[in-house]
Amino acid sequence: MLRCWGANDFGQVGAPPSPYEDVALAQLGPVKQVDTSDSHTCAVNEVDEVWCWGENSYGQVGERGAAIPCGEGFCSPTPSRVDGVARVREVAVSSVHSCVLTDDGRVLCWGYNEDGNLGDGSGVSTPTPTEVVGLPGEVIALDVGRNGHFGAPTCVVVESGAVYCWGGDSVLTYVTPPDELEVNVYGVCQCAYAPVPVLINLPIPARDVSIGLFHACALGGGAAGPVVSCWG
Repeated sequence: MLRCWGANDFGQVGAPPSPYEDVALAQLGPVKQVDTSDSHTCAVNEVDEVWCWGENSYGQVGERGAAIPCGEGFCSPTPSRVDGVARVREVAVSSVHSCVLTDDGRVLCWGYNEDGNLGDGSGVSTPTPTEVVGLPGEVIALDVGRNGHFGAPTCVVVESGAVYCWGGDSVLTYVTPPDELEVNVYGVCQCAYAPVPVLINLPIPARDVSIGLFHACALGGGAAGPVVSCWG
């Protein structure tokens, strides 16, 4: 059984908003994987469903989430199953969007999309899982940035070992040609982002990827031993 505790301003532990909660979430059944942002949570249960709860101002919990007023936005504190995805292997979330990797190697994302977060090129935010476009082959690894910014990036490794990323922030801006990026202006920030996946040129094929606050690293290597490449 999944158990959550701690700050609960947005219902992210699975109970109505309060300063602190400790909650057992029996309704999900046995859970095999979970990921959290600062304001919402998603989990994959043993029948490969994904459930989400917490802040839902941008649809990051999914369309089943009955959003209630919560601070300056909306939240869905009761866990709800996300429709439109099945056979989920892994879920990864930022504070504004969520993504899953399915057993057949597809990636679908939902939530905020004005900075290319969903990787479909539309720029339209949606609570409906939307398949990422332009990935050449099945995906074997997935991670989502947790920097708390709207432009939180997503990166994947495909079966060839190539790494692709989309969304915003320095994970892309330092390694992507400017003509492959678009720009949103937020105050004094001219924030660049990639609306669809772009290839990250690495010296070796990768098998895993991880995104930090403003950088990312990929793990590769072979018989000579593991090799880690980082950028940002």
